Amino acid sequence: MSARERQPVIVDRAIRSSAEERLFTIISASLLALASGEDPPARMADLVDSRATPVFETLKNLPPAAWPKVTLSWVRSAKDRPAARIHIRNGPAYLRGLRLKFEGRDFRDGSVLGLWSNQFFDLLPGEETDTDVELVTKGNGPLHDLSLEAETLYGALSKTYSIPPPP
Repeated sequence: MSARERQPVIVDRAIRSSAEERLFTIISASLLALASGEDPPARMADLVDSRATPVFETLKNLPPAAWPKVTLSWVRSAKDRPAARIHIRNGPAYLRGLRLKFEGRDFRDGSVLGLWSNQFFDLLPGEETDTDVELVTKGNGPLHDLSLEAETLYGALSKTYSIPPPP
């Protein structure tokens, strides 16, 4: 096989394919570090070992994150329905599979439906995001017994956030 016919080396695949490819990666990374004129932030073997496990798998295996800070502010939609802007600020750990939903008597009996822009989140450490929700009601009566609940999709955990009453 000529040099032109060789496929490019994808480092993350090479690390996992064989001991030879792993050694090739360490030597190549060392040469690049020498060429840059700066010391690498860690030993090359440690850096290669950290890349041997896919990033998603590494994040998935982290311990559970604490609940994010969630704030809600009420607004009116274009159709003059109650609506809310919800701001979520994650803490220092990766948070996987967060779902937000409204709970209360009106939601359980089907007289109120929440139309979400997004209610499922995977959040990196320190990540912040916003989501909007519009509440569609049968009739124009007031909302009763309303709370905002967060739950994880990968466990039986949930948390109820206190929210101000809708306008």
